[in-house]
Amino acid sequence: MATISNVYTQYVGESDGRGESGLLWKKCPWADIQDSLSRGYAFQDDFLAFNPTGTVYTSTSATTGTTALDDAAGGVLLLDCGSGTEHQGETLQMGTTVGECWVTSTTNDLWFETRVKVVDSATDCQLFAGLSEIDTTLLASGANTSANHIGFESLTDDGVLTFHAEVAGARTSATATIGTLVEDTWVRLGFHVSKRNKIQVYVDGVLKDTLTAGFPLVEMTPSFVMQSGGGATDPILHIDWFRVAATLSAS
Repeated sequence: MATISNVYTQYVGESDGRGESGLLWKKCPWADIQDSLSRGYAFQDDFLAFNPTGTVYTSTSATTGTTALDDAAGGVLLLDCGSGTEHQGETLQMGTTVGECWVTSTTNDLWFETRVKVVDSATDCQLFAGLSEIDTTLLASGANTSANHIGFESLTDDGVLTFHAEVAGARTSATATIGTLVEDTWVRLGFHVSKRNKIQVYVDGVLKDTLTAGFPLVEMTPSFVMQSGGGATDPILHIDWFRVAATLSAS
């Protein structure tokens, strides 16, 4: 009976379009971390509330743009470029000038996943979603300026998703096809870093590629960027939720 229950739990996680990906999180001791801080640390935001003048997040506009809650069941945060001019838009990071606390090591595991969609227009936007050191101009010129990050990008004005991991300016990129953004369509983007041995890249719960280099040695923070690719519309990033967790020892 226990085996059936475990299979069912994983199946629900995989099939639920809004929930976290079962295969990505199956080795994460999320419940144990919630019960005991000795196991690690974890954070999840479903955006049921958002304080634009608070200290939890820093939202930075490149010339124009807004960050605000949408009227949506379950909570959704909008990063609205407010412009069709190339490189203009919003950067959102957890923390202020300090606040990075997510780090890879040879003894820990690290997980990240978010559920997002792009509206107006998914094929003409500049996007980043993942973990990065604090950099409020992360995609200022349409290229990633963060020297330490792990995450997903779409920078080629065609909605194609790429994945990169960078340590001290040395970048490693996924070679497999990661995916393509579809207008007004939710997608789950996540990764699992295992003890600086590998980074497994997931899209909608499906393993897309595995990197064996590019493990940042400094702390990072959840980071999102939505900027215009220069078309006539102003792309809007909808963030349904994100979650991140790290163990303090080998899991």
